[in-house]
Amino acid sequence: MPEAEPRLTRAEYWILESAGESFRPPSLLVSEDIEAHYNKPGHGLDRLALVDTLDRLVSGGLIGFADIRGAQNFEVPFTGQRDRPRIEAALAESHPDKFTYYGLTAEGGRVWEAFARPDWDA
Repeated sequence: MPEAEPRLTRAEYWILESAGESFRPPSLLVSEDIEAHYNKPGHGLDRLALVDTLDRLVSGGLIGFADIRGAQNFEVPFTGQRDRPRIEAALAESHPDKFTYYGLTAEGGRVWEAFARPDWDA
């Protein structure tokens, strides 16, 4: 039986896609210049909805947050625990030497590929 296509909201897909493009600080997700930073229309979420969405993606194991200087992968440090204060803190960071970055986990990459269906041979 084929695996079911994941169900994602537009904003969830937007975040997964942006996480797969490159490692970026979550604070860019609340930037007034979001369209310039990501070179596409923004995710369309207000801050509360963004935190809710990031919380779902983290607790679902699809994205992770890490200090890029010490991490080679993005295993989810919040596994199984809802940690809104840490997500909110990552969104509020402003010092470039202390940025947390977000990225796809292995499962997040699988879900993104199942949804986007990229043609890697093109």
